[in-house]
Amino acid sequence: MIMDKVLSSRILRAAPGGGAEIAIRLPWYRALPLSVIEIVRVRIDGEPIARERVQIIVDGRGFAIDDMKNQTEVVWYMRDDAFLRVDGFELVSGQAYRVEVSISWNPPYAKGWWPVTDCADTLQAA
Repeated sequence: MIMDKVLSSRILRAAPGGGAEIAIRLPWYRALPLSVIEIVRVRIDGEPIARERVQIIVDGRGFAIDDMKNQTEVVWYMRDDAFLRVDGFELVSGQAYRVEVSISWNPPYAKGWWPVTDCADTLQAA
């Protein structure tokens, strides 16, 4: 099911300049603008990550997750990985981490419908 594929790329790596990057997939069958998507929560090894520490990177462009609602022209395509960049979380290469991501979205053609997909997996840091 598409909604179970948020972490399907299984990529967890060190971010350029420090921090961690987690590859995520859009849990929907169509491309959506960032303005209708919300990153609800991110946890690594049970540690809740403050929203201020997380950016989403789509097509090479980074945005604070609280600024996604303003990004009406930036489209996340369902077959493309986006990355969540977590500042201040240093990975140990080869170590396994429990990663949890919750995403909500509201397609423009489904007013008032905000499903939430919770995804968790153990990923090995590259």
